[in-house]
Amino acid sequence: MPISLRFIDWQQPALQAVVSDLVSKSQMMGFCDLSHMTVVFPGHRAGRRFMELLAGRTQNRNIPPNVITVGDLPEQLYHPQKPFADELTQRLAWKQALRNLPIDVVSRVIPYPPEERSVDAWLHIGEMLASLHRELAADRLRFSDVVNRMTSQPTFTEVERWKALSEIQEEYLRILDGLNLWDQQTARLVAIERQECRTSRQIVLVGTVDLNQTLRAMLDQVAEQVTVYVHAPRSLQRSFDKHGCLEPRKWIDFPIELQPEQMILADKPVDQAQSIVHQLSLLRGSRRVDEITIGLADDALVTTTQRVLSQNGVGTRWYAGQAFGQTPAAFLLSNLVAYLESRQAHQFAALVRHPDVSAWLVHLGADPQWLIALDKYISEHLPTSLGHWLGLEERSAPVRKVHELVEASLTPLLGPARVAGEWAEPLVAWLINLYAHREFDPDAPADAAALAAFEKFYRAIDSLNKLPESLAPAVNAAQSLRLALEQVEQQMIPPPPNAEAIELLGWLELPLDDAQDLIVAGFNEGSVPSSLNSDLFLPNSLRSELKMTDNARRLARDVYALSAILHSRRRVTLIAGRVDSRGDALRPSRLWFATDPETVAQRVLKFFSETFDESPTEAASRQSDSENDDEEIPSWMSTLESANDDEPPRPTRLVVPRPDPERSFEGMIPVTGFSAYLASPYRFYLRHVLKLRTLDDDVEELDARDFGNLLHAVLKGFGRSEWKNSKDEAGIARFLDQQLEVCADLQYGGDPLFPVQIQIEQARDRLKAFAQWQARRALAGWEIIFTEKAVETTLTLSDGRTVQIHGQIDRIDRHRDDHTWAILDYKTGEQRKSPREVHFSKGQWVDLQLPLYRILAEPHGVTGDVQLGYISIPRDNDRMECLLAEWSPDDLHEAEAVVRQTAAHILDRRFWVELDRPTPSQPEFGPICQDGVLDREVIV
Repeated sequence: MPISLRFIDWQQPALQAVVSDLVSKSQMMGFCDLSHMTVVFPGHRAGRRFMELLAGRTQNRNIPPNVITVGDLPEQLYHPQKPFADELTQRLAWKQALRNLPIDVVSRVIPYPPEERSVDAWLHIGEMLASLHRELAADRLRFSDVVNRMTSQPTFTEVERWKALSEIQEEYLRILDGLNLWDQQTARLVAIERQECRTSRQIVLVGTVDLNQTLRAMLDQVAEQVTVYVHAPRSLQRSFDKHGCLEPRKWIDFPIELQPEQMILADKPVDQAQSIVHQLSLLRGSRRVDEITIGLADDALVTTTQRVLSQNGVGTRWYAGQAFGQTPAAFLLSNLVAYLESRQAHQFAALVRHPDVSAWLVHLGADPQWLIALDKYISEHLPTSLGHWLGLEERSAPVRKVHELVEASLTPLLGPARVAGEWAEPLVAWLINLYAHREFDPDAPADAAALAAFEKFYRAIDSLNKLPESLAPAVNAAQSLRLALEQVEQQMIPPPPNAEAIELLGWLELPLDDAQDLIVAGFNEGSVPSSLNSDLFLPNSLRSELKMTDNARRLARDVYALSAILHSRRRVTLIAGRVDSRGDALRPSRLWFATDPETVAQRVLKFFSETFDESPTEAASRQSDSENDDEEIPSWMSTLESANDDEPPRPTRLVVPRPDPERSFEGMIPVTGFSAYLASPYRFYLRHVLKLRTLDDDVEELDARDFGNLLHAVLKGFGRSEWKNSKDEAGIARFLDQQLEVCADLQYGGDPLFPVQIQIEQARDRLKAFAQWQARRALAGWEIIFTEKAVETTLTLSDGRTVQIHGQIDRIDRHRDDHTWAILDYKTGEQRKSPREVHFSKGQWVDLQLPLYRILAEPHGVTGDVQLGYISIPRDNDRMECLLAEWSPDDLHEAEAVVRQTAAHILDRRFWVELDRPTPSQPEFGPICQDGVLDREVIV
């Protein structure tokens, strides 16, 4: 008896029709008993929705069926003779099979096998072979079948490779057989070959239009028990085979009836999300949340879509939930793996920065400011690892305490390799210790998600104890932890229920969704239809020869899916993007062009035109139910009602935070603060009033400032040594070389990062050039009087107010013959600019450093004839020179007036001044000031 096919006309949603049909056939005296059935769906979401509809249709007067997914069905149809090997055991068995066979066999598959001790690399290869095995077995193929079918094909050049793969597969199965375990895929094939498929239940399949060959063969053996609901009109029955699956050739050229108002073009992912917002606003509050579905054909759009809709007051729920690998628990454990493996400072910083570790450290008494101390320590000293402490003891004390606490907790996880399962207990103990001070509330969504994630991890780590002894690898704690994480990385944590949220579904879930209003974003080639052209073992051409799932089947599946969606919905909108989040160009789905040639041409012109009407609003508005305009607006849609019907809502513009009018500058103004204020009063406010600073713990080399500070430290030591006025070039060079070693060792330790070592050598080269220049200057009669001189003064303004100014002058020289003074500032950058070029721009003072130094130095006897300038120490030794300013007394008088005016503006709290053009000053505040933003609010 053949499988029974029941066609449901696609003018109605599939699930509602299936529920009605099953209930009508099974209901008796108001009660519906479906307990004898197993109802099978392509995905979990359709199964859950089926149960909801069944409960509503029967008013909960029912015994429900067993609801499963297609992937769970095979094991319902036969009885395995042995326990199944879990995924990790399978990977290890593949690894062992590779190790058991001669190298000449393995090298035909893997030309360059990894080293014997590289457990992770071998397991990666094992997973690659396991995946290949699963995919072929799903279509009733063993590796040897590829050899048998393709040997006679003259264009097939991989016969020897597949023969080797067949030997590896046989060895893999032999290993499992020796462990009295069964490979699940092979067990299914054996059940088919031995005609062992049996069931006493009625099997009902819904919307399963693309079953693999293995499941089709199993269903054939229980055909009399199988009913397949096909969501399509009976007139299309020749487009389906006896299993209710698509006949690809009948669907590839199937015409798709799309109207212009159903197609929207958007630019970037955020624009696609904004188009969704606009489409929701067109509904005018006439729909409930459960009557609307948003489909995302590209999973990469999920985060952006949820963010933009949330900003517009619309709650969403991504049906798939969150992959374990993206949870806070996974980030914590991944950071732990990285630190256990590297023991490097930046990995330590990543571990302790995790909020749960930070909370644990504070609970144990760590300094409240320990994280700032850690960032400062790493950014200042760039240590390879922690434990050998640099700098002042009091500054590193909070960091040392944190390091000691973490290291003490990790002691049980150190030591030589053990059998993988032996690490399970200490790893779980580490987590228990980390969370011992915290209580989890299962009713709180965040805590519930965390508990679900840790439950998955616990099962994975516990499975290491169950590995067969002959396969269990000897690994360290980090490798053991990675084995556990890899098992659960792609497992999903379901989202919490939210009755007020709109469902976000993936493309494959949409055909069985029953919401009447559907908006689909990401409708681009590569997503709809998906395609696979390059594969290490199974390129598309080989898949087609083997009658496996190929691009033609994927295209047919998506043509059918879109056709069913369009016919069964009241309103469907398809949104395609022009570029992805990286700015790479996208193409519209070819399904947009499954129509007559003239319409194809119009749509091509529309998509590739320089400008386009992003949202055909009038047509879309006609789709909305105007007769429902007076209905009560659902709360979720209230914030959308203000959207103008004539244009899509624009993204909410972010504004630059305004200065607090009550916040004043306090303390002394640094000399460098004047140039900062002249460049941007607002950025001066951020740095000198709010005291904002940037710290980076992920640094691997000295930035320009730190490199300059290292040279300054060396020259400070020189300027205060007995060598400061020496004319002996060689002696000066030796002293500077020794001083560099001392300064570098104090700041960066005896074994700095390799890039830092290179930079230290670059500094050494510059100091040699400085020694030569300094000796010549001493011979010319100049003597160093002050080095790194701290200076300050009180300036009285015209209105009687006073302001204190302070600075530190790198060097003050005096000529021994004519007693001329020289106030000099070291410059280690590559841009050779004279003092005038630095201090003046377009006839305006933009920097007041040297004129201020002259004012500040006067109380220290620096009067009379005073030179101002720079000592330039660039990479090019031939450009080492002293650059003097050529300012007249009138210039300096004007500079002093600008100093007083600037100081008055600072005291007057004039911090919000819009600029005519962007400033390169203080780029660390660029994100706050919207630097680089095309539609920035203001330039400050």
